[in-house]
Amino acid sequence: MATSSIDSALVNLVDEADDEITTNQTAFDSTGMDGYSMETDTDQLLEEEPENQTKESPLTFAFYTKLFDVDTEEITDRLKWSLLPRPDFTSSFAKKKIRAKPDFYGPFWICVTLVFSVAIAGNVASYFQYQFTKTVGSRWHYDFHKVTLSAAIVFLYSVLMPSGVFAALWSNAPKDSTTKPSLTELVCIFGYSLAPLVPISILWLIQISILQWALVFVSFLLSGGLLVLTLMPIIEEFVASKSKAYTIIAAILALHLILAAGFMLCFFHVPAGNVEVAVSSTTSEAIVGKGVTTASKIEVIKNDEAKNNANESKRDLNPTTAKSNLMPKKSDTNNTIIKEEEKEKNLNLS
Repeated sequence: MATSSIDSALVNLVDEADDEITTNQTAFDSTGMDGYSMETDTDQLLEEEPENQTKESPLTFAFYTKLFDVDTEEITDRLKWSLLPRPDFTSSFAKKKIRAKPDFYGPFWICVTLVFSVAIAGNVASYFQYQFTKTVGSRWHYDFHKVTLSAAIVFLYSVLMPSGVFAALWSNAPKDSTTKPSLTELVCIFGYSLAPLVPISILWLIQISILQWALVFVSFLLSGGLLVLTLMPIIEEFVASKSKAYTIIAAILALHLILAAGFMLCFFHVPAGNVEVAVSSTTSEAIVGKGVTTASKIEVIKNDEAKNNANESKRDLNPTTAKSNLMPKKSDTNNTIIKEEEKEKNLNLS
């Protein structure tokens, strides 16, 4: 009896231990399987996502839908990135955000805003210049052609510049390179580089030539700094020769400087004659040989108008005097009548 009770007790202990071991194993196995399945699912999603992405053709609507699929927060971050270039932040932001997801929404509206800001501010600047140089009888007119001119300059620049850089990178890229330059990325970068010109175009309304040139330099530093910090890593990636890379960067900066200076000269520049008139109108004495006061100009214009009116009045009187000269006088007619009568008398007597 004692041995049977001991054997039953041992059997129960073994059974309980086996149950605990199997329970722990099953719990461990289930936990391990859950963790493994979650990790493998995540890895598979990350690996399969780029493979499943299909590249749409530029001729399809879906291709452009992606380029305009951005939210307000992304546009705000990209505008901050474009308006204040910083050495480390600008290049890293371009690699992480712009290259991963280029957009056309921001560049498009930046170009449209720049077109109207330059055209409207340019007309306001011409009105300010008219106020300094206006004469009697002259009128100021709004120039609608400035909208067309600014639109042509802005959109041609935003299309031709990225295309030229893309062609240069494509021709100089190594044959064994696995990556190719992206035209959409370049268009996005050049579009956002025009953002600093929008507030600068409003400041160009100040009719001081030195200040206008200083603003050209500031806009060139902001926009050019963004282009250098963003494009230099891309150019070095596809162009092996440093001399060619620096040549491409120098050409980009030169054309960008021409763009900024061209905007100021075409739409906002104060001519030298207007500056002299403005200075002479605010001072009591004019500089000899360079400018005269506005009051003296008005007097000269009035004198010229008076002379013209006098000449016109003389011309009006000339036809009457000519007619009076052509009409015969009464005394002459009487004399001729008397002579004819005398001739008739002599003939009758004869």
